[in-house]
Amino acid sequence: SYVSVRDDMTDEELDLSSSSQAEQPHRNRFSRLVDYATRLRNESFVALVDVMKDGCEWVNFYGVTCFHNCTSLETAAADMEYIAQQAHYAKDNTDPVFHYILSWQAHESPRPEQIYDSVRHTLKSLGLGEHQYVSAVHTDTDNLHVHVAVNRVHPVTGYLNCLSWSQEKLSRACRELELKHGFAPDNGCWVHAPGNRIVRKTAVERDRQNAWTRGKKQTFREYVAQTAVAGLRSEPVHDWLSLHRRLAEDGLYLSQMDGKFLVMDGWDRNREGVQLD
Repeated sequence: SYVSVRDDMTDEELDLSSSSQAEQPHRNRFSRLVDYATRLRNESFVALVDVMKDGCEWVNFYGVTCFHNCTSLETAAADMEYIAQQAHYAKDNTDPVFHYILSWQAHESPRPEQIYDSVRHTLKSLGLGEHQYVSAVHTDTDNLHVHVAVNRVHPVTGYLNCLSWSQEKLSRACRELELKHGFAPDNGCWVHAPGNRIVRKTAVERDRQNAWTRGKKQTFREYVAQTAVAGLRSEPVHDWLSLHRRLAEDGLYLSQMDGKFLVMDGWDRNREGVQLD
C-alpha cells in the first residue's frame, strides 16, 4: 500500500558528523536532514542519472537514489539556507524545514520514475511545487520509502508556506497516486469509493460503506464475492494496475500476508481480510 507520513524528526534522530564551525540559524537542521536522507559520506561522488522534464535532477549518491531541484546535492543545504534567510513575515524561530516520508508496502517495488512522480505530485498538492527540495530513496527496511526535505520558503517571493491541512492534502494526493500508478490503496482521511471516486472519510461515508455490519445479513466475505470477485469473473483483468483499480472501485485493496493475497476493507483496516483462492 501507499502511505503518507509527515515526519518531523528530532535532532537526536538525524545522524550528522557536523563541523564545529558556527552555523546560520537554520543551516544546521537543513544540513542534518539532507545528510540523513542522502546517507552523506565525507567523500563527494554524485552520478547524474537523468534530468527530468521539469529540470529536476535524478542522481545516484553512493547507491542512494536522489531527486532534487537545488544547484547541486552537495550545496543543497546552503541553497536552502540562503533562501530561508529571505523569508518575509516569518519569526526568527520559525522552522523553514518540512520533512515527510512516502512509504510503500513490502510487496511493492515502484520504479524510480513512479517514485519521482509521487514526490512531485505530493509537493504540488502541498503548494510546494516551486520550492527547493531534496528527496532520497531508502531501502534499509522491509518497506521501500522516500524521505522528502523541502524548504517552506518560496525561492522567488520569499513567502513561507504555513502548510495548512498538510495531512489531508497528503492523504488525498496519495489516493490520486494509487489510482494513477496502481499502488495498493491505503487508509487515510481521504479514501477510495466506488466509481474510482476519492471521498472524505466522514461518518456518513463510513456508515454507507460498512452498512453490512449494522442490520444487514451480508458479511464482508459475501460483499467481496458479490462485488469485486463477481466483477473479475465477468470482466477479467490481466495486470496488477487494473486489479488494484478494480478493487478500489468497491472500496477494497489487496494485501499480502504470509505468502497469501488478501482482499482488505479500505474503510476498516482492522477487519479480517478475505483470502483470494
